[in-house]
Amino acid sequence: MGDSGLADAGMMDASMGDGLADVGMGDAGLTDADLGIDPALAAQALPEERGQSRARSVVTLGWLVLALTVAGVIGTLALAPSTVMSVLPGAARLYALFGVPVGSHGLTFEGVRYGWTNDGGQTVLEVQGDVVNLTSSPVDVPTVIIALRDESGSEISEWTTEIGEDELAAGGHAPFLRQIPSPPSNVRSVKVRFAKAE
Repeated sequence: MGDSGLADAGMMDASMGDGLADVGMGDAGLTDADLGIDPALAAQALPEERGQSRARSVVTLGWLVLALTVAGVIGTLALAPSTVMSVLPGAARLYALFGVPVGSHGLTFEGVRYGWTNDGGQTVLEVQGDVVNLTSSPVDVPTVIIALRDESGSEISEWTTEIGEDELAAGGHAPFLRQIPSPPSNVRSVKVRFAKAE
């Protein structure tokens, strides 16, 4: 009897072990509903990872598109001012705001300087510099206006000069020089600009 009890106990252990193994295998087949979990609540509490990663990738893609668009606009403004001004004539003000004095014709000034000299006992103000064509095609050169300004920046007088060429080739430079005899004594600065087209 003792042996049969042990044998029965051994069978019980084996059947319990099998039973536990069966329950473990049966767990994999149970659904949320079998466990008493509301599927709608489970979806709200634990959103699927796939939905989150898709949302993250859309947001990342949106930021990337925005960054590329901004970089493209800034690059165009910096590298192609003449093209920008031919399409948007008002952009000359934007360039002037950043210290890039580009005329409405795709022309700009470089190396503008002035100094005082004496010519036969008479004071002379010399203004010189270069007119530069920033476009990829020839441009008609307007008259250059030299405004003499006082300490407060107000214009005292205005002089004009020509550069000696009617048309400036693509990327070309043309020097100008204007000697102003007996300028007003209160001149503190000079502003150079192009005459407006008539």
